[in-house]
Order: sequence, then structure tokens, then C-alpha cells
Amino acid sequence: MANRCYACKRSLTNPESVALGIGPVCRARRKRELEAQERLDREASRCHHGYNCEDPHHVLTLLGRLEGQLEVWPEWLRAEGTDPGETGVDRDINSDINKLMCQIVEGLGLRRQPVEVPQVIVPGMEPSMDEMLQVTGHYMHPANKISPGQYRVPSDIQNQYRRTILRERRVCPHGLDCTDPGKAVGAIYSILSILRNDLEPLFRDTSYGGLVGASDAAYIACMNMLEVLGLEDEASYIRYQDLPKLRKAAQKNARRWERREARKRGAA
Repeated sequence: MANRCYACKRSLTNPESVALGIGPVCRARRKRELEAQERLDREASRCHHGYNCEDPHHVLTLLGRLEGQLEVWPEWLRAEGTDPGETGVDRDINSDINKLMCQIVEGLGLRRQPVEVPQVIVPGMEPSMDEMLQVTGHYMHPANKISPGQYRVPSDIQNQYRRTILRERRVCPHGLDCTDPGKAVGAIYSILSILRNDLEPLFRDTSYGGLVGASDAAYIACMNMLEVLGLEDEASYIRYQDLPKLRKAAQKNARRWERREARKRGAA
């Protein structure tokens, strides 16, 4: 444990600060600096549509997993004594989700001819570090200043330089003829809305207590699609906020269902 802040050398009195070796003011300042650096890195890695995709081709695999869930959820309900096919609910819901899946594929251009991606960094003719820092917006940026005249160099500066040049040329770094990723993101959220507002209630009065009680694979597939498109913060919110709430509600409904079934057996 330290009695002085290693950043500003002032005395530490707060037990937490003593344990960490740094005061709250210095911690807050450094957190702001790191967040500014991260924002700058993300901005330099975005495409001309404003997204920072990792591997958008993987979306096809995730859509396949989602499609597999559409085939089985009516069977789970029938096994519970509820037949959604009698009212056509299963066909309506699956039809709506399939249309949205097509919008995702169309918006990202996953089925269209790939576009040619020019070679930005030629081996043996790499740009200088100063040029890469200047082009990506890192050079002389306050968020990257570590000392007078010295600036942080991102570990993936070549990739950020490449993406910046391609962004200026309006070329997808993955070679996709991507015309409207915003439409794809909107379709993903529409699917999540159907799962939560249309499918969850159908499973509420079953032993599962909710769709997520039977399987969360459909939610996970949508969440992973958001991650693939570079929307990690939104995916994290679904993972750590939405899904736990849905699971808790499903468990509560399942316990209510068990008590109701127990009373029926007792009455019989």
C-alpha cells in the first residue's frame, strides 16, 4: 500500500486510494484520457458508413443459427400443450422474422458481388509513422499526448491507416457491397423486439416461463450480430442487462406454473 499518489505524489487518505496507490482525481483524469484515446481509435477504424465491423461475413452464420431457432420454437410450445399453428401465430412471427433477416443480408450486401479493395499499404513502400499518425487523426491529438512533443502510437496503426484511406475512398474494408448497414442494424433490433414482445409471452404460461427459459440462442445470435458490426456497447447491454432480466422473469413465471400444476394435481 502507498501513502502517496504515484501520479501527483500527493498524500493519500482514502482507504481505497491507499490500496490502489492513486487518488480519485488522478484516476478520473486518466479514465477520461483513456476513453478519449479509445474513441479516437474507434473513429479511425470506422468505415464510410460509420461502422467498425470485425467480420461481417460471419453474420450469415449467425442468421443460420437464428433460422434454426425459428424451426424449433413451435415444437417446444406443442410439447407444452400449446399449438401456435392453430391460430397461425407461428407462421406470422416466423414470416416477419424471415423478412427482417433478408433485410440484414440486403443491407450488408452479403449476397452481392464483392467489391475490389485497393491495396493501401504496399510491402516495401510503407508510409512513415508520421504520415500514418497524421492521416488517422492521431498526430498532435490531445488525447494521444503523453509528454511534450511525444504522442501515443496505437498498436494497430497500420490497420487504422488502411481503414482511414478506404473510408475516404468509400470502399468497404471487407470487400462488401454494403449499401445500408443502418437498415441491417434496425432489422436486428426489430427481431429482438419480436422475440421479446411476441414470443416471450407465448412461453409465459409454460414450464419454461419464457422463450429465454427454453433457449436464449435467438437472442445471442442477434447480440453477436451487433458485436460483429462493431456495436460492442449495445451488445454488452443486452448481455448484462436485458438477458438477466428476462431470465429472472422466466424463472418467476416457471415457479408460478409449477405451483399451479401442483394445485391441479392436488385437486385431482
